[in-house]
Amino acid sequence: MTTLRAFWDAAVEIDPSAPDEGRTMRFCRPDELRALWESTFDEVDVGELLVEATYADFDDYWFPFPHGIAPSGAFCGRRSAGPRSAKRASATSARRQRASP
Repeated sequence: MTTLRAFWDAAVEIDPSAPDEGRTMRFCRPDELRALWESTFDEVDVGELLVEATYADFDDYWFPFPHGIAPSGAFCGRRSAGPRSAKRASATSARRQRASP
């Protein structure tokens, strides 16, 4: 997800030991998903699923992170206000860069 990628890129930039879920969680890559589903089903197609999310503003986007929702939120919620503010600023910058043509 682009949204989470922006968050984890910012988190790793600030804290290189951040547990980037795109790199640490199982079943995030097509080959892992195929193996998982082929253990149960005979015919499996693995492909990209594009989902769009719309946020009213950056605060709407940012809400889950300091509230401990999902692995990214748990990581963010364990940090003090200073590092959270730095992550927020970095994530804001990353989202703006991705939105620019």
